[in-house]
Amino acid sequence: MFLTSYYYGVAMGQLEEMKIQSPKWLSSFNAIRICVILSGLLLLSACSQSFTRQTCVSLPQDSRYCLAPLLNQTHSMTQKITIQVGTQQHELMGQMDMSPNNLTLVGVAPLGQALFTLNYDGHTLHSEQSILLGKQFRAEYLMAMLQLIYWPQSEVDHYLQNAQLRTVNKATRFCTSNKPFSQDKSTDCNKEMQCDAVLCKALYNTQAGATEVPILLIQYSQLSPWNASVTLSIPTAEFTLTLTPIT
Repeated sequence: MFLTSYYYGVAMGQLEEMKIQSPKWLSSFNAIRICVILSGLLLLSACSQSFTRQTCVSLPQDSRYCLAPLLNQTHSMTQKITIQVGTQQHELMGQMDMSPNNLTLVGVAPLGQALFTLNYDGHTLHSEQSILLGKQFRAEYLMAMLQLIYWPQSEVDHYLQNAQLRTVNKATRFCTSNKPFSQDKSTDCNKEMQCDAVLCKALYNTQAGATEVPILLIQYSQLSPWNASVTLSIPTAEFTLTLTPIT
C-alpha cells in the first residue's frame, strides 16, 4: 500500500506541475514520462481505455505536423526508448511493426507491464492504454515523432505547416538558445551544439522573421534510419527521445 500511494503521489504531482508551468504542447511531451512513473500502479490494475486520436499536432514556434500516410514498406523492430525531460530520465521498451496497411507500437514498462498500444492505418490513430493515464498521454505526439524520425524528408515536408525538415552536415552548429531577432534579423546565440552523428536533420520554422533556433534536432548513428540509434531533441523544452535498436 505504501508503494501504491508513493507512485500515485509522484504521478499526481507531475500532472499538477504540468498544468501550472507548461504550455499546452509541452505538457503533451512531459506527459510521456508519466508512463514510466505510473508503471508501478499498473501492477495493481489491468484496466485500459481506448481513444481515437487527432492526427495533427502543434509544435513549438507556431508550427504544426499532421500525420503522413503509411509508407509502402515493412519493418519490425524492438527498441529501448529513453525519455529525458530536464534532469529526469526514464526508460521503456518498444515494439514497432509496420506494413503498408498498419503501424503498431507497443510500449512496455521495465517490469513488463504494457503501458500503451498505438495503431495507425494511415488515416486514423487509435490508442489503447492504462486507464490510469487518462487523457494526459497524447499518443499522437509520439506517433508524430516517429514519423519525423523515419519517414523520408520529402514525405514529411508535405504535412508540415510553418516548418521544414532539413538535412545538415557535421560542420553545422545549431543555435539552441537565443534572443529574439533584431530589426536587421541578426541573432545573439547564447547556447550552441554541433552535429556529432553520421546523419543529422533539423526542423526549422519557415515563417518570416523566425529565429535560427531549430524546433527539433534528429541525430542518427548511421545513414539508414531504420537501423540506427536515433536521438531526437527539442532544445526549448529540454526534451530528448532516444531510440536504440535491440537485436
